[in-house]
Amino acid sequence: MATTTSSYGGRIQCILLSTLDGYVIYERFYDQFNDIQKAEIRTSFDEAVGSHDVVHGLEVVGRFKNGKVVGLVSEEVILFALGTGNYDELILLDFLESLVGVLKDVLPGTQQGLSDAVLFQQYVDLVHAINEMCKDGMIELVDPKAIERAMNLKMVSYKSGQQQSQMNDTLKGLVKKFTSKEIKLSR
Repeated sequence: MATTTSSYGGRIQCILLSTLDGYVIYERFYDQFNDIQKAEIRTSFDEAVGSHDVVHGLEVVGRFKNGKVVGLVSEEVILFALGTGNYDELILLDFLESLVGVLKDVLPGTQQGLSDAVLFQQYVDLVHAINEMCKDGMIELVDPKAIERAMNLKMVSYKSGQQQSQMNDTLKGLVKKFTSKEIKLSR
């Protein structure tokens, strides 16, 4: 089932996945933010967690300027989303819960739970899955089977030698960039 958000005003501004210790695994900003604004957004995610015991199933909410912040702990990973307009806490939480379900369905090795090691190992598929679920900040697909089909179709279209090699090199570079910078929330 494809869900679109044309009836919603606003959008998702940022998606971030981090370890329980606050190290960023994945982040995507759907608007152009400068480095200071990105740091402020990361801080708002960290503040939403605050002094809570970070345990599986924890749901947190917060604010960033005119946006809403939602976080969800799933095993060894915290997923965050920043939304504006009608993307309220319930929609964002539903999106994050769907994202966890999709990742567990489409990424090998995540059925027992999400971890930074498995997500980095499956980084290309992680990026594809999130891109299928959220395009330009708008929620698109939330059905795991539809997302898996879309991912498989894209992988088939990219398998023409040079393009596949370039895509893999680019994504490997991004993984190296994220792991070498060790972007960390301020916790």
